[in-house]
Amino acid sequence: MGQITKRGEYQWRAKVRRKGFPEQSRTFTYREDAEKWVRTIERELETVRADRILTHPADRILTQDGQLLL
Repeated sequence: MGQITKRGEYQWRAKVRRKGFPEQSRTFTYREDAEKWVRTIERELETVRADRILTHPADRILTQDGQLLL
């Protein structure tokens, strides 16, 4: 989940924390830029998470026709 906080009079800090990933933060002059960055990072993390789920070792024990091998 992204968090945006005001730093001083002219700066905004955007921070994204997601379980299983390192924390990422960046400082911006405009809040709108910080919001865009947070959305971009969260989208990228979801893509990576989806890729991890799809390539999980348990998925590899399925045959081509979707039958589970025991």
